[in-house]
Amino acid sequence: CVLVALSIVILGLYDCLKIKKTTLLLEEIIDFICLFKNEMNYRRASYPDLIKLGEKQGYTYISFKNNKPSVDNLACALTREFNQFAEQIGTTDDEGQITLCNEYKEKFSHLLKVQRSKEESKIQVNLSLSLLGAMSVIIIFI
Repeated sequence: CVLVALSIVILGLYDCLKIKKTTLLLEEIIDFICLFKNEMNYRRASYPDLIKLGEKQGYTYISFKNNKPSVDNLACALTREFNQFAEQIGTTDDEGQITLCNEYKEKFSHLLKVQRSKEESKIQVNLSLSLLGAMSVIIIFI
């Protein structure tokens, strides 16, 4: 009885952590795009220099495999969007790169805004339901 109740609470907490991880991923992607934009805008850094600078930042969710940034996450929509950005970066002139960074920063900022609005309500609902489910199991079996 206690194990079932505990597993219900743990599943609720796990789902909350997944939601929070997506928010943190979006914040990191926006930070990454801003870094690229600023370096191209002010230093006119080359693509290999940008990749090295990104690696030095020590991002949690963004990895640099084969000198290309990629996202290690299950959120496939975010992964696709970020991969599109990663494929296009370094392919045009400086002004085109800055415009590209602005475009993707706006996309990911909008996604972050939507995610934050959903996050708060989903976390409250998930925690409430998992605690209610755990208490129900305990009450039923006792």
